Order: sequence, then structure tokens, then C-alpha cells
Amino acid sequence: MGQVLCSTGALIGRPNNRNYKLLESLSEKLSCDGYEFMMYDTWYSKADEIACYLQNIGLFTPVMHCEKHIGEIASRNETDEALRLFTINCKIAEKIHAKNLYCTFGMI
Repeated sequence: MGQVLCSTGALIGRPNNRNYKLLESLSEKLSCDGYEFMMYDTWYSKADEIACYLQNIGLFTPVMHCEKHIGEIASRNETDEALRLFTINCKIAEKIHAKNLYCTFGMI
């Protein structure tokens, strides 16, 4: 049987100022098999900090969802920037031990 995962985006977002440090207390209140880590565009400057935080709290994140603007940037033929951001997302996925990485195209 498959795992029941919760997106971290369901727990943190604009209403709580995308405060990733809420994940520890909020995740303790849920009964699920793990989490899909949702990357936000405002987190690039603290990507290493966030990955370390997730490691330290032991949040099981077998899936990572890449930041959605990568697709928009790639569709504008800004391939160097899209590749740079995608690489950051891949490094985070590796650090948090995500086995699956999802990428979607945002609104164009």
C-alpha cells in the first residue's frame, strides 16, 4: 500500500508568513506517513538553513516539490537561471533524503 503524505504547503504558507520553523510543532499534530516538502521562491537565500532544520527535526520527507517558478523561468528561455534554481532544489532534496522530486509549470 502507498504512503499517505502531507504537503508542507498545507501547513505553512502566506497566512503564517511561510515560517518553516512551524513544521516541527504542526507535524506532531498530524497522523501521516511523511511529508512532501514544498519549496517557496522566498526561501532560496536560506535553502541550506532550511535543509539543516528539516534534518535536525527528523521530518520524514520522501518527496520534494520544486519551487513552481522554475517552470515559468524556463518557459521564458532563461535556461541558465532555471538551471541554477533547479540545482538548488536538487541539493535540498538530496540533503533531506527525498527519493522523489516533482516539478510543475506554473502559470505562464
